[in-house]
Amino acid sequence: MVLRTFWGLILLGGFLSPNLRAQESLQDSSIRMIFLDVSYRGQWPGGDMRERYGFTSALGMDVSLKARNNFYLSTGFHFLFSDSVNLEGALDPLLVPGGLIITDNGLLTDVRIIQNGLLIPLSVGKVFPFIGRHNKNSGLYVEAGVQFLQHKINITPRDEVVTALDGEYAKGYDRLTSGFGLRQSIGYRYIDNKGYVNLRIGLDFSQNFTQSRRSVDFSTGRGDTRQRRDFLTGFMVSWTFPLFNRAPDAAYYY
Repeated sequence: MVLRTFWGLILLGGFLSPNLRAQESLQDSSIRMIFLDVSYRGQWPGGDMRERYGFTSALGMDVSLKARNNFYLSTGFHFLFSDSVNLEGALDPLLVPGGLIITDNGLLTDVRIIQNGLLIPLSVGKVFPFIGRHNKNSGLYVEAGVQFLQHKINITPRDEVVTALDGEYAKGYDRLTSGFGLRQSIGYRYIDNKGYVNLRIGLDFSQNFTQSRRSVDFSTGRGDTRQRRDFLTGFMVSWTFPLFNRAPDAAYYY
């Protein structure tokens, strides 16, 4: 599902992005443009989040509106996923000796456990071109902003039906957590004069202040009312589809 979404975003960006030629204005000046960035993020959790998850990946898309002065406003959405999950005793009420679960048919089975989540950033930033290198729309970028973070544990029996992990019952084990936070990023953006190779690479940092969204955790029999500090530190690689207005004396092909 995640990979299908990722390739779908790439195809969407390719459909929306024109094939540009004779881009004299792009090469010689900083111009207004829209960046569509299809990205992969690799992140290491810190703070309270490190107790629950290991290395976490994210796939998604960012949309940035850049002005002629190279300041830009950016937002997007990213799907989080990881198979490095520490249950912290979440399934203890259901486990039998050997770490298995009894199904509705009285059989023993194990479960597939992954992290699912969502990240929605809102940032402002600026591109700082290197004099004499590439063009004035490429260069070092820095950005900062806020974001919404949500994560939970997805528990799925491998072979059989387990009603205790289905529907509303599953909410007692998934430890759904969400909240808002701060984010910072630094890296390099490259926009090709001919429009063939456009990319962004960088480092991401975020400090998120979250809390449980479930009224009760079945493993403890009570709600988790702690104020959490969930940190993420990692890298990001994006393929960029730049969109901008027709330049004088430039030919555009769609």
